[in-house]
Amino acid sequence: MDDVFIERLVARKMGPKEMAIKALIALAVVVLLLVSMMISPIWVPLLVAVAVAGGWYLWTITNVEYEYSLSNGELTVDAIYGQRRRKNQLEANLRERLELMAPLSPRYQSELSRSCVRVLDAASAPNADGRWFLLLRGENGLTRVIFEPDQRMVDAIRRCAPSKVQTEW
Repeated sequence: MDDVFIERLVARKMGPKEMAIKALIALAVVVLLLVSMMISPIWVPLLVAVAVAGGWYLWTITNVEYEYSLSNGELTVDAIYGQRRRKNQLEANLRERLELMAPLSPRYQSELSRSCVRVLDAASAPNADGRWFLLLRGENGLTRVIFEPDQRMVDAIRRCAPSKVQTEW
């Protein structure tokens, strides 16, 4: 049996929601600095340090990257926040759980409209090119994963479950 390990890192692009969150963080830091100057001169250095450090921390964790790892038929999707904190989003054995993998296109609209218990969007943007979807069977129902694999990963998944991977756009 061939040992396969493929990894791909995709940075989430900043959309209107992320811009609004960053604007609110900046506004909160400015308001906290102004309020600290009105309270007491003794507390100003401490409050300035807390406001700047807290604002910087919140600002950086709004930067999200997704890492897809495929190892011998096992797909793992992790979210990395601020290049510091990793959170596992999905682990699935594709040989056992994969029902369908196809490009995200109108051709597969009927499969996309199937009801799913969980939807994981791990793509760089909602309208990015090269997005694919997976339908995975689970104990509670279907899980839909939207992601951006490269050609090596698509080929490796096709070797794991050849009849389940559709490649026509």
